[in-house]
Amino acid sequence: MRANKIFFDLFSTSGGTLPYEEYREWYNKHDTVYIALLDAGIYTKVKRQEMFDKGMNLGCFIKHCPMSTPEKVTYAAMKIAEEHNLLFVTPDEFIQIEKSNENHRVAKAFATAERMIKEG
Repeated sequence: MRANKIFFDLFSTSGGTLPYEEYREWYNKHDTVYIALLDAGIYTKVKRQEMFDKGMNLGCFIKHCPMSTPEKVTYAAMKIAEEHNLLFVTPDEFIQIEKSNENHRVAKAFATAERMIKEG
């Protein structure tokens, strides 16, 4: 089963190598999540809290790719965007595009689950 919606973000640990308060400040400054939606040919970037507030963390066939540095997050996201020729859209456009084909994705997810259960 191949992921369709892929998240690229920082792996969160409590403290890292910096004192906790400095680490939290650094983490919040660099806490950008890139989200790719392969079947729609799009990607976006959004702050983590906005992602949760807008329900962008949900979907079918999700893959989460945590990275250790902001540079690795950006590199991995841009690599996927280039490999799949994805178009950058705003978070609101991403939500609208994703919703436009939501029923098809859900049906496909159920069909895949049923097939996997039958195959054992």
